[in-house]
Amino acid sequence: HGTADVGVTLRPTAAATGPHSGRLSATAPGIAVQTAFGASLERESYDVTVRLTGRDGGPGAGIAKLVSTTTGEAFGVRPIGADGVAVVRVPKGSYDLDAFAVAGQAVTLLSKPGVAITGTTSFTLDAREGKPVRAVVDHADAHLQSGELGLVSGNPAGDRTSTLAWLVQPGNELYAAGSGARVTDHTYALYFRATLAAREPGADPAGYVYQLALLERSRVPADPVFRVRDKDLAAVDARYRTQGGETDGLRVDYASFGFPGADSGAYQILPHTLPSRRTEYYTPGPSVSWQHILAVYPPTLTDSENQFSYRTYRPGAQRADWNSGPVGPAFGAPRDGWGVLRAGDQLTYAIPIVSGSDPEQYSAPPLGLTGTATLSRGGVELGSTADPAFGAFTVPGGGGPLTLRSVATRSVPWSLLGTHVDVAWTFRDTGPAVPPPLLVVRAQGALDDDSRAPAGRPFLLSLTAQRQPGASAFRLADLRVETSADDGVTWADAHAVRIGDGGLAVVRNPASDSFVSLRITARDTEGNSVTQTVLRAYRTTSAG
Repeated sequence: HGTADVGVTLRPTAAATGPHSGRLSATAPGIAVQTAFGASLERESYDVTVRLTGRDGGPGAGIAKLVSTTTGEAFGVRPIGADGVAVVRVPKGSYDLDAFAVAGQAVTLLSKPGVAITGTTSFTLDAREGKPVRAVVDHADAHLQSGELGLVSGNPAGDRTSTLAWLVQPGNELYAAGSGARVTDHTYALYFRATLAAREPGADPAGYVYQLALLERSRVPADPVFRVRDKDLAAVDARYRTQGGETDGLRVDYASFGFPGADSGAYQILPHTLPSRRTEYYTPGPSVSWQHILAVYPPTLTDSENQFSYRTYRPGAQRADWNSGPVGPAFGAPRDGWGVLRAGDQLTYAIPIVSGSDPEQYSAPPLGLTGTATLSRGGVELGSTADPAFGAFTVPGGGGPLTLRSVATRSVPWSLLGTHVDVAWTFRDTGPAVPPPLLVVRAQGALDDDSRAPAGRPFLLSLTAQRQPGASAFRLADLRVETSADDGVTWADAHAVRIGDGGLAVVRNPASDSFVSLRITARDTEGNSVTQTVLRAYRTTSAG
């Protein structure tokens, strides 16, 4: 056996950085030997030492990262040792050095944006430089209950970012050190989601709550105190009703800033008491989109119903009615997969078939919703499914309007309403280009905390017609309302007047504790129509 030495040379000018591999072959008459080799060609890189100093002046603990301001690539600075020091090796370039120093309940945000790394270097982050991060509101007894403090760093285009965020818990003391001059050459922003109240939301059903979405672009301010006035916020009179059964609730409020990297946080879920009424203050403006979720369920936890609302707010007084009758069909947000859509020869449907009365909300079906759906054209059935809320049909060729009918029974322990729903949509087959022009009508009235109206009196309903999101605009041509006090055995016309794309109806409520069923028919000027029948849409009471 013999040996031979062979040299392998990698030339940085001739090969890309990263891993490389190959084989060396040696041959002789009747024999061949192969040997694999591998190598990694590192970009021009340097060791960076990061020293974290705590608020007491001693070695700090926490988390840190370096984010390239040109590529958005992030490098974790870890582990930070007991001496508060960590060493990380990164390619040559410009970086944001972002960190949280954590000591007990004290959390300090520290950042050095746009530092140049052209050789072996070191940086010190000192938590003693941090000043209190606070949101100050008009209610003097408001305290931070929960939230999220975050810093976004990324490339100039904002299509690659890295976020360092802290989910705030009661008792946390938040601090931040100013970052200096405004950053203008890459993505950089501080954000602060803050829930403020006198007591933990849910502990006081009538207590006010502030939901604030605060964004500071291009810097961490030297004095991170955000002063917010009630007059500049949306002030929502929020009423949470029950529907006749014992009900527990959970609540989520999440703000999206529409800023790269600032919308990847986690939901914070809080208990909510029903019935209740409180004032909720929200950050307004077109750039802040709010997602609200209310989950209602019985104490036995056997089923639940999630109610959703996506809102942007204007400053000033507004109203929201949660879990309220009269119940009826709604349209959900397309971003969550809701809608009736055509793709090729397939018509898919995802419909919140029983929702509360607020036109800004819709409810996902509970397990206790069962039924069927059918699709027909010209009286000829094209298909049927065993699910009234979700499904798909094959649509054969040929013109003419389609009719989608959904029939559902709802049996849930927290509600006596919406026990049976029958909705029939007749609409033009618009093909796959745009969503079909479906309609629903939302009915609202002055109900009490248990979704009851006064018995034996004329009762005013406000009617709002809605088109499926994404469908073409419409004008309402006809609007009719019928009522029943015997669960749909007999029906009587209610006096209704059409006003624009909505209207009003006056209903004669039964004289005793009972239920009112609603059948509403609407048609637009293009001939698209809906007939929606809801048994036990709301209750009546002779009390009070």
